[in-house]
Amino acid sequence: MKTGSMTLQFVQEDTAAKVNLPVRSFSLPAITSYDAAVGDYAIKKISIAGNAVETQLRRASVYSENDSAKWKLTLRMKNLGNKPVTIPAYVLAVQAAEGYSIPIDGKAFSNLTLKPLEERLIELSADVPLKLNQGTLLLQLSEPADEGKIIFPTALYNIPYVLESNKLVGAEYPLENNHGTFGVKLDSLQRLPWADGDQLTAKISIRNTSLRSVQLPAFQALVKAGSSDLSGTAQIVAPNGPTTLAPNAAAEVYVLANVPYSEAVNQLRIILQEKSADDVTTFLTLNTNALNSAIPTVDAGSAFQIGFRGKNAAVRERRTTVYGESGSSLVYSELEVMNEEPRQSKQAQLVAYYKTSDDQYYEAEVSQSPNTTGPGSKSLVTVWSKLPQNVNTSNLKLYIGEGVAEGKLIDVGGTPTGYICPVGLSLNMTPVKPSNLKNVDLFPYNLSVVNVVSTLSEGKDTLDMVIYYNLSKNEDYEAGPYGHKLILEVIDPYGDSTEKTLAMGTDWTIGRNKSYAVSINRTLRNMYGGTIRLNLYDEFEGRRILLGSQASNVTIVKASSDADERR
Repeated sequence: MKTGSMTLQFVQEDTAAKVNLPVRSFSLPAITSYDAAVGDYAIKKISIAGNAVETQLRRASVYSENDSAKWKLTLRMKNLGNKPVTIPAYVLAVQAAEGYSIPIDGKAFSNLTLKPLEERLIELSADVPLKLNQGTLLLQLSEPADEGKIIFPTALYNIPYVLESNKLVGAEYPLENNHGTFGVKLDSLQRLPWADGDQLTAKISIRNTSLRSVQLPAFQALVKAGSSDLSGTAQIVAPNGPTTLAPNAAAEVYVLANVPYSEAVNQLRIILQEKSADDVTTFLTLNTNALNSAIPTVDAGSAFQIGFRGKNAAVRERRTTVYGESGSSLVYSELEVMNEEPRQSKQAQLVAYYKTSDDQYYEAEVSQSPNTTGPGSKSLVTVWSKLPQNVNTSNLKLYIGEGVAEGKLIDVGGTPTGYICPVGLSLNMTPVKPSNLKNVDLFPYNLSVVNVVSTLSEGKDTLDMVIYYNLSKNEDYEAGPYGHKLILEVIDPYGDSTEKTLAMGTDWTIGRNKSYAVSINRTLRNMYGGTIRLNLYDEFEGRRILLGSQASNVTIVKASSDADERR
């Protein structure tokens, strides 16, 4: 409707002539809708069924995406009356100075009733074409129109032009919603390797700044990296479960999403939503370009902490070595994990990657004990991965995190869908130096070969050998399946080799002054002495390391004569 030359006319009815006769006319000045709009963040009182309701456009922010300006608006409504009031199903729109009207979904007003003095915050969103002037927009609130009637706006609010700000890591920002008031902090934002891609992990702290306890809702997440929607891979992890926050108490929430490793991410947008029945409302929004949050690193030999309530533990590298073989290398690490809980505790399933100095990541296998450990007790975790032989293993780091699935930490044996709280552990490469067999370390076993007696009966083809040894086991550790094999290689005086695979604890029993007998059948009848060599190997995943070697003289037992036999 054009309002440039309107007239206000008063008429009087002539009952005899049955016509309305003009009495007075007034030319009206041109008007615009801006005349009725309240200023930035100003309060507008409206009347609903005789009740006074205070309204205010509490917050507004905008960011651009493609050809649209994405507006987020928060409308506050408070019942000032002394009886409940049901809010009409208002029709909402954003009015542009160019004359365009952009509708807004007003389902938030469906079945909304305010008790006396009750206040509600209503989250609204609108997509406005970027070609329109974003600095002169109005939010229009209108009652639903009956057919054939003209309905004028109930209220118009000036929309302040405020660009959505980027949140910095470590800085706390105020937040207000229908649950209360909070301080929200982006603690860290990390990009980590995951399978054949990467995982973005945001750690968010939510602190209750109100004077009453607040129950946080169950969240679901929307995640956008630039223009890419990652929400289909997003998951939320609340390690301590549903949380009631006392005043000034804080909760930690982790948001994970997968992204192709080749995709550059310069801007990240995280929205935590709560769902009630069919309604989905926004709890908080974080927009950030702080994508260079460093992963904590630990010096070789130093301990670091992992775990949350119920799973706190200290982790330290015991040793790392390389099993070399043509074509590839197998890097192997042992970690000591000490339970720091005052009660029995199970470990969280760990996830590990080896990282090279040129930022190549190799996913690692992890073996852990599923058993609980007592306070102060230790468990042994083994980690290994196969690397190309041309990879420099001298500067490797081991990245370790705690596996999660279905919104929580998982126990040993579970299948993780991501991981949190990664730590980069510098490794102390310890090559195995072969020695004699007096002190062979095959942790948690320790072997000492005391003596080797090798005999060959004259004219026979059987070499009999007895190995006398001491074998002990460190029982201080809980450990997963023992994946090592002890390989005994015997090289006879002719240079021929025979191998035996020995199981620790069964083939070679634990204890002192133990013996193990082995016989070698080969064409040896023409041998009149010499030495044999014993080699012991640690075999893991088909790869071997020589632990030690020892030589032993062969004693020839002469055959007895017939006369001797008769005597």
